[in-house]
Amino acid sequence: MKKSGLLFSSLIALAFLLFTTSCINENIVTFRSLLREMTDHESVTRYPEPSCRLVQFSSYGR
Repeated sequence: MKKSGLLFSSLIALAFLLFTTSCINENIVTFRSLLREMTDHESVTRYPEPSCRLVQFSSYGR
């Protein structure tokens, strides 16, 4: 019983560390940065870096 509890808490701690360290180097998106990107004629001709993806979900089902 104690082994499984220790293993579970270790996995939770490892998952927490992986999720928090993956977000450290990401750029912060602000209103000002979005406006700058939208009005820059050069940036419109290139793919965004890092790449963006739009995903939409719906709970409506027949």
